[in-house]
Amino acid sequence: MQRTHSVENVSTKTAEWTKKILEQKQRIQSFSVHVCDRLRAKGSLSDDDKQILSRLVLLSCFLDFIDQTNLHWLEFSAQFVDDRDDYFFVEYLNKLADVNPAEVGIVFLNLSTNLASYTREEGIKSIVSKLYEKKQKTLADKICNTYFLRGIEFLRGLYEANKQAS
Repeated sequence: MQRTHSVENVSTKTAEWTKKILEQKQRIQSFSVHVCDRLRAKGSLSDDDKQILSRLVLLSCFLDFIDQTNLHWLEFSAQFVDDRDDYFFVEYLNKLADVNPAEVGIVFLNLSTNLASYTREEGIKSIVSKLYEKKQKTLADKICNTYFLRGIEFLRGLYEANKQAS
């Protein structure tokens, strides 16, 4: 609900509104990083910890770009995303791929490596296409190969179309 109010509903933008939203986004990012750091420091994660990390990635809807701090949090959390959260997370990563293709590729590679059951092909195809378009061929190829190794072939056309590109 907050995503719709603070991120997508820009028709009521004022200077004060923009400042308030920026402060909220900074607090959300700080919270996300804090939770990630605390759980990472534990070493051994319980199932509840992994579920928290899976839900934490949904806060990526508040990101306008991925910096090193966000990358740290998203990369670690992506490996624990479950079937409940994968659709929205891929949607948010797809939006960020226009701004930060390399970072999205790194995060998505962690997601695709650890989440074998993700079947929403259009979101994945969109991200991989953007990676190829933004000259992130190595990352795009690794993502394609992750799926190919599982016998999932829906990225084959993209892979073949970009096979010779450098």
